Amino acid sequence: MQTQGLHPNRVTLVSLLQAASQVETLKEGCSVHGYAVGSGIGGSDEVFESSLLDVCNKCGAPRMAACIFGKMDNKTIGSWNASMTEGYLKMEQPSEAYPLF
Repeated sequence: MQTQGLHPNRVTLVSLLQAASQVETLKEGCSVHGYAVGSGIGGSDEVFESSLLDVCNKCGAPRMAACIFGKMDNKTIGSWNASMTEGYLKMEQPSEAYPLF
């Protein structure tokens, strides 16, 4: 895409984050996040941020997800429940999930 002079937009980046989440590859998820930050895409975007949290949690990085979550402007029930609580429970850290409630 970029070699053809096209630049990924928000929709493309969300799709790439979802792909990284499915194959559980944190490196690619972080790469997409870095590109988004450098391009001014993704900030204060609930879908983008939730997709990023999902990558972190599925890749076993709940603390990274918590850091991103802490910087989110618009936290929703979905980002609280599905992303943060689920991430800690997946990593068998329920004691970290309880304070979120």
